[in-house]
Amino acid sequence: MANPPKIWASDFMCGSGYIRHLDYPRPAPEVFVPRLRQYEVGTRWPDDWLPEFLFYDYKSNKPMKLPDVFQVTSGLVVVSERLATVLSEFDLGQTRLHRMELRYFDEETPDGRFFHLLNIGEQKHCFVPEATKTEINQFESGTYWISAGVAEMRPAVLATAAEGVDLWMDPRLKRVPFFSDRLARAIKAGKFGRTGLRECEIVQPH
Repeated sequence: MANPPKIWASDFMCGSGYIRHLDYPRPAPEVFVPRLRQYEVGTRWPDDWLPEFLFYDYKSNKPMKLPDVFQVTSGLVVVSERLATVLSEFDLGQTRLHRMELRYFDEETPDGRFFHLLNIGEQKHCFVPEATKTEINQFESGTYWISAGVAEMRPAVLATAAEGVDLWMDPRLKRVPFFSDRLARAIKAGKFGRTGLRECEIVQPH
């Protein structure tokens, strides 16, 4: 019998240690919050929702030291140009890597660097909550949230999820991206620092 495929998940969308004091000019909460809810489960944003730039959310004239993957204060995930290059070499399907300029607090002065919004736009129904050993919560909508964070557990997923695109989300599980083994290996080989990758528990379909 062939070995089951490896699938990986990351906590970079749900871990608080990834948040940096950057943001983008976002619309009013009644507009932004529904957009964020879609973002959190792997929905591709249309062009007119994409931010033009990021900015420091505090006054500073010194460049901030930034990792290769982080969250801005509004909850969006941003990656470096180097990590974006690696990601773009794989089958991302409808996922966007949207390039943005980083600016200082005045929202006009360039920091001199560019980053990419990671907008995952692919979904696979692969999460198996009943086989996941760490505590999870379920909202009234039916969506799940992993309480302890992916860094401390192995979410259970169907083996069939290894087929198709290399990066995706399950619409029933908020803020947890999944990676094919080939993409996870490339990220690890790139030595990007903290990426939160954890191997998933594989469940064979009945």
